[in-house]
Amino acid sequence: MPRVKLGTQGLEALKKLPRERFQVATKFEVVKMDYEGMIIVREEREYVRSFCEASLKRLDVDYIDIYYQHWVDTTILTEKTMEELKKLVEEGKIKYIGLSESKP
Repeated sequence: MPRVKLGTQGLEALKKLPRERFQVATKFEVVKMDYEGMIIVREEREYVRSFCEASLKRLDVDYIDIYYQHWVDTTILTEKTMEELKKLVEEGKIKYIGLSESKP
């Protein structure tokens, strides 16, 4: 399956295909940068869930094939983040969990 980076027009084109013909991968975590340029990440359960819901809506899909944790919030146990991601898998909102630049 080829990898492509899509903008809005690409998403519109994909809607013409059956959902099983393409995979959606997206990541979560970056909330914002502070005034010094430091990246602020949040991994509380409500953020993990709200980021997923926002991605589903923005991408206009029923599920995300690969949902990447991007960077690590060192104030939250990784197990807590994974518990929420597991719930999202069980609910059918994501299929697989991935990690991207996950070192603290």
